[in-house]
Amino acid sequence: MEVYKVVLVLLGIAAHCHGFSEVSNIEKRSSSCRSTMVCLAPVPMLVELVEKDFVSGLGPLTYEVLLDRVCGQQNEIQRCVSRTRCRDPHRQYTGQAVVDILGYICGQGREAFLREKACISRDDLEESMQRCADIFRIEIDLTQTQVYSGLAYASSYCTTINNNFKCIQRGIRRSCSERAVDVISDIYGYLHKASAEALGCSVTFSN
Repeated sequence: MEVYKVVLVLLGIAAHCHGFSEVSNIEKRSSSCRSTMVCLAPVPMLVELVEKDFVSGLGPLTYEVLLDRVCGQQNEIQRCVSRTRCRDPHRQYTGQAVVDILGYICGQGREAFLREKACISRDDLEESMQRCADIFRIEIDLTQTQVYSGLAYASSYCTTINNNFKCIQRGIRRSCSERAVDVISDIYGYLHKASAEALGCSVTFSN
């Protein structure tokens, strides 16, 4: 399941729990948010990672020449995203997650990220991440049903997010080195950060 759809569900739930207006007419409002996607045009592989959960989208960036080219545009992308006035949470989430991931792979995580080229390009890693996404979708649906039925507290979503993150770490550990667990855990942490913070979850996105 695409990560952004799960995040939309979680952000909508968070808004409901905190007494804010529910997110509505997402597709209608998205037409006014095209500028966000224009900002992200130089990094389609990161948009794929955020919106479709394709960890293989990171593959091209493990080539140092391409990473340098993308990182050379990092500040421009960040400024562009910050200037947009998009109110569609899907686009807001995509833009911020891409900016956060760029900040990591162009900064403190750069060398470690480049070292894990072999891991990131593995087919079995992609399959493992997709399995975790499928399980996450099922658990989110079940948790949502239980919360709305009064059988569970909203904090149950935090457990679901944490379970997904642990699934991701196990998948990386089976396929790659412990160093790869650290790097990809950091990257995936940015994909869940917005929904976790909105729900008040204390989830540690690190190995």
